[in-house]
Amino acid sequence: MVDTAGRSAARQAEKDRQKAARLLARADRFDSGARGERATADALKALSPAFTVLHDLSIPGHRANIDHLVIGPTGVFVVDSKNHRGPLRVGDGTIWQGRRPMRREVERVVWEAESASAAIGAPVEPLLCFVAAELPAAVVEVGGVRAVTPTTLLDVLQHGPADLSLEATARLVLAAQRNLPPYGTTAPRSVPTTGRRQPKALRTAQRGRATRTSREIVAAAVGGLALVALGVVGVKAVPGLVASLSDSVLPKPDAPAINGGFSCPSPGSGWSLSIDFPGTAYGTSTYHFEWAEVDGSQWNPLLPVRRASDPQLPIGGRQPGSQVQVRGRAVSAAGSEGAVGTGVFTAPADPC
Repeated sequence: MVDTAGRSAARQAEKDRQKAARLLARADRFDSGARGERATADALKALSPAFTVLHDLSIPGHRANIDHLVIGPTGVFVVDSKNHRGPLRVGDGTIWQGRRPMRREVERVVWEAESASAAIGAPVEPLLCFVAAELPAAVVEVGGVRAVTPTTLLDVLQHGPADLSLEATARLVLAAQRNLPPYGTTAPRSVPTTGRRQPKALRTAQRGRATRTSREIVAAAVGGLALVALGVVGVKAVPGLVASLSDSVLPKPDAPAINGGFSCPSPGSGWSLSIDFPGTAYGTSTYHFEWAEVDGSQWNPLLPVRRASDPQLPIGGRQPGSQVQVRGRAVSAAGSEGAVGTGVFTAPADPC
């Protein structure tokens, strides 16, 4: 008689080890993608306060995400980070890494830009930022996409095709925050879309993200412990897992205190209300404010601010005794929105 003792258990153990190896390889790709996105985010910090950068955004109706959305006086840009290494070349209408064409990456960022454009109602330019690879030129253009490095990224952003006013920039920032929320949250159902599905090759190859949803993090924790139990990974994997869990529970920004004061720029011009900078809250990247008449429903955006020295548009032309309501919230560097703060201001009774 053939000895079959333990055969089924051994087969299951082998299947589990193979699955664990695939999960470990997938985790490595996640980590590589996260490092690339952080490198690009670091480069974007050098932009002037006139630019607003939002990270890791949802695309309505899809599981895909946008790595970075940059909105400024020179236009709107989707920046997709890539952490590939080694020299790249251009040929046959695409970028090549060795013998592998990167058509999927080019198609993906074009689709992301189209989706962002439909969501905010403005043209969006697609950019690929290679943080570790060597491009054949400072800026490479293929398939409607410009490929750059962190060194050339800022120059491309600062010399974009548009010439947007401060008010137009502020409106686009608010549209992006409403219609392209942080990844893992639900976008409004009324958000416009391109009507074009995500390319099939991209739907089946979702890549890693720098910021994951809480469900993904819990799954990663369970999977990580399972891998340790199977002997595929060692205890060294646990500190990184703990760090990921710690990052996921960072507190969101508190509601800002809305304070301000009236001034009279010139006799007969009407009272002008300026909102004070609330101060830097933990994890805050940008403050966004809106104002409206107390008896009205039309909210008007103010220029986003990151620091006390940033320029702001005062709320001018106020009549004596008129009231203005202001609301604002802080948005963290990771894209999470804090609670809303509100304030009501009454202009002096004397004429300006």
